[in-house]
Amino acid sequence: MDSNSKSELWFSPYSDARGDKLCEFISANNLFIINEDCGPTFRATQSTSYIDVTVVSSDLLQDNSIWCLSENESLSDHVMIEFEFCLSTVLRDTSNVPFVMFNTKKANWCRFRKFCFSRITHIFDILNSCSNSSCLNTVIEEFGSIIYQACLYSMPTKKTSKHNVPWWSTEIGCARKRLNASRRRFQRCKNPIVRELYRNKYLDYRKDYNQMLTDAKTDSWKKFLLTIDAQNVWKKVYTYGVKREFMKKN
Repeated sequence: MDSNSKSELWFSPYSDARGDKLCEFISANNLFIINEDCGPTFRATQSTSYIDVTVVSSDLLQDNSIWCLSENESLSDHVMIEFEFCLSTVLRDTSNVPFVMFNTKKANWCRFRKFCFSRITHIFDILNSCSNSSCLNTVIEEFGSIIYQACLYSMPTKKTSKHNVPWWSTEIGCARKRLNASRRRFQRCKNPIVRELYRNKYLDYRKDYNQMLTDAKTDSWKKFLLTIDAQNVWKKVYTYGVKREFMKKN
């Protein structure tokens, strides 16, 4: 939001009366500022300032992974802000879902729009009948499925490389983004009181992330051991170890 106020909480060099009042409102309503120190958000011909604030509730704070100033032109004195959320609470198991990247430079956007328009009514029907969060999750999944199918229908795919470890997952990727974002927020915060809060949150995320890695690696190792028998034990070792190293060198 364009707050027209200044506070060190969103990295302004100084605070004013309007900023102090807004901070009191944010604190009283259990809201959190996710701005990061990326530079002034308002850049006019004569001056620059930090007056744009992004605020989230406690439910979304843990899912915020990225906040930055976009390089795209906003056609305004205000810089375009980009932020990303990893909604781990609604993610399905995607370990068996193929990861696909599309070449948007060669996309047929007419086909893309035509495909989406032919199916958007179904999304509106579900959305209008929503009465709980579970129904909203269904809408999100349906919308994502339509976008994915539209991309397959209208643009070529790119060859991509995934993590070459069997225990990696989308959930771990989101957790790592969240951890990195919380570390940046803690390191850049200048307010000593808020900095301590961010530090504690960062340490909690780091502990959870390390535990997630340990559990994923352990589960993957157990699954690997279940595939081992007297006939294929050395073949498995060769495939996962010697062969991969040889292919890297060549």
